Amino acid sequence: MAFQAASPSLHSPGSIVDTPRPSSADRHPFDSEKRSSSVRRALRVAIGLFPFTAVGLTVIVASLATGWYQGIGHLDLVLLMVSFSILVVTVLLAVAVVASAVLINGRFRRNSSRTVSEFEADVPSASGYHVELPYWLPCVDVGWRWEPVAGACPGKLELRTERDETNEIVTVPGRGMYRSVVRRIVVRDVLDLCRVSWVTSEPVTLRVLPHRGKLEQLVPLLGYVSGEDISDPFGEPWGDRVDMRQYAAGDSPRMIMWKIYARSRKVMVRINERAVEARPRGCGYLIAPPEHLTAKTSRHPLAFLSRVWRKARVRSDEASAGIARVVLEGRLLGDDWKFGADGGSAAVSDLSEALDAVARSGTPEVTECGLSVFLEQVGREGFAYCVLFAPPQPGPWLDATLEACSRTSLRIHVLIGVDGVAPELERGQKAAQKILRRLTLRNEAPDSPTRAELAAVVSTLSRVTPQILLVDRLAGRIIGNPMNVLAQQASRRNPE
Repeated sequence: MAFQAASPSLHSPGSIVDTPRPSSADRHPFDSEKRSSSVRRALRVAIGLFPFTAVGLTVIVASLATGWYQGIGHLDLVLLMVSFSILVVTVLLAVAVVASAVLINGRFRRNSSRTVSEFEADVPSASGYHVELPYWLPCVDVGWRWEPVAGACPGKLELRTERDETNEIVTVPGRGMYRSVVRRIVVRDVLDLCRVSWVTSEPVTLRVLPHRGKLEQLVPLLGYVSGEDISDPFGEPWGDRVDMRQYAAGDSPRMIMWKIYARSRKVMVRINERAVEARPRGCGYLIAPPEHLTAKTSRHPLAFLSRVWRKARVRSDEASAGIARVVLEGRLLGDDWKFGADGGSAAVSDLSEALDAVARSGTPEVTECGLSVFLEQVGREGFAYCVLFAPPQPGPWLDATLEACSRTSLRIHVLIGVDGVAPELERGQKAAQKILRRLTLRNEAPDSPTRAELAAVVSTLSRVTPQILLVDRLAGRIIGNPMNVLAQQASRRNPE
């Protein structure tokens, strides 16, 4: 009688059945990407440490070719000596650059200065980082810049040398929260024939806040609402022109206070005294959609020239974030307030945490919109109203905002921040005309919204609230009826 051995089960402890082992590609699906990134990183390091530039290699090849074919082949001693001298000078410059790079690397490693933890966007400020560089380096120039790698703070750097110390003056293009500062140190000769560069990283928790612009004078106006103490029950809630503010574009010249201008050289205008009272308990929310990054790619052959004007990715909601910062720092939401922003975890009531939320909303990784959750939370806590700091350009965020505001019982107020309004022709020009305009008119804000875009945003948000204000951060001006003002400007521009 034949007996057949029972095969052990695959799940039994004593299983001897060989299961097919997964391949390395199955176990690690991202190994190829990791290897390619490692190769690219190693290639960048090797290129940075290679002591000759493209111009230097061209000079070396041309000198060798001239010396070999003309000097030795045709016995031209003059060209032979010239080629040999050029080679010797290039080699000596390479030796000087490499020796200086070793010395400079030691200075950076022993440096004890650290970068400050907070900056203001678009405002040049000292970073606190300084290095003592030797002044006796022969024919060598030393400099460095901030590398905009993932997680590191980007910035336009200006180096200022005072005695033996070289200090950093940095301009960060937009708000954000960063974990490090990556510096690329470049040592080159005066002829740019030889160059050595390497990267050094400094771990630091860096917070970049949006700049305030000229909004300081608007703090009392934003912190109060129209009051009830008026002289006439049927009159308007403002009185005589006894208040004043700084002149802004569009103000009547008849309201300029010339005596004050003669004394202080500041152009001030008279405005009406308003009847105001303190706002009730309120909260605020900053809408920062991820699609509002103004740096866009283009296939036009001249599109690369536009990056000369601004290389960094800057969000178009920076003005709204600046208004949110002014409101928070001025305590304009009341004594007991809450604040939230896209990309934040929950509503906060501490000023430092709220400013962190404003800065964190500017990072490109922000992809979530938590307005509905925020309104539901503050509605349960008994808040009276909510101020929305909205971007000036339309997008998918409008539908999500309308849906969230339609489900809440809070009074909604909207503040739309802009840095000027771009002409209508800016959006309709050809690519070459846009690039030429941006290169020639450097002081104009090319990424500002047009009147059509502002009108679309205002008309859409007016479905949920009539309380919409347009705030110009650069001019320090508040427009109470944005739709009427935009319509008047359009009619003046197109009288037909």
